[in-house]
Amino acid sequence: MSGEGKGCCMNLFIGIVGSYAGAFISHLLDIQLLGKGFLTNFVFCVAGAVTVLWIWKKLFG
Repeated sequence: MSGEGKGCCMNLFIGIVGSYAGAFISHLLDIQLLGKGFLTNFVFCVAGAVTVLWIWKKLFG
């Protein structure tokens, strides 16, 4: 995400929250990419982190 943001620690915290949210949603919906495991978790963690950071930037940026 480009821009100033709220600082390294806050961006890191929001990204971690987003990664947990993405992983939770993938498990909740039982989504599988090439089987369960690392790939599915990685994709949804990255997508969740980017989405939560984007939402945070739109709301408070």
